[in-house]
Amino acid sequence: MMQHLAGFDLREKTLLELGAGSGMVAIVAAKRGAIVTATDISSLAVKAIQTNAKANQVEMVVQKADLFVGLQQMAFDFVIINPPYYPENPKDEAEHAWFCGKDFDYFQRLFRDLGDYVDSKSQVLMVLSEDCKLDRIAELANHHGWQMQIVNQRTQWGERNYIFRIFR
Repeated sequence: MMQHLAGFDLREKTLLELGAGSGMVAIVAAKRGAIVTATDISSLAVKAIQTNAKANQVEMVVQKADLFVGLQQMAFDFVIINPPYYPENPKDEAEHAWFCGKDFDYFQRLFRDLGDYVDSKSQVLMVLSEDCKLDRIAELANHHGWQMQIVNQRTQWGERNYIFRIFR
């Protein structure tokens, strides 16, 4: 994702990273001049993002959030999504990093609410693996009026990963 974002001018652009984990993408974006909001459902991840942002001397809003719950409604210039994508129900906070719910609940909520946080100029980018059910995720996107287009792909550790542009 960081290599893909290198092709965009991020100066003074608002960027939301959902599922920021360690905050690496958010930190690189902030260093490139973006106005960053980084969220994660995990308290441990939120603490890691805060620690890593401080260590890298960047400022950003870091918030514990389940997708958009509790976020100020606004149109971001960029929304970066690193979603959980295995169709199992998470049993604890840590499992939210991998499991999106048996019925792909995460994606149903994502595509239902995404429109409140973007406008026609926004760039929405999502990372997915070949190991997930890409057809089902695309079906849910389409159901909510979104399309998914592969804009980059890379094989790492024997697994093909894709960056999708999400658009109406």
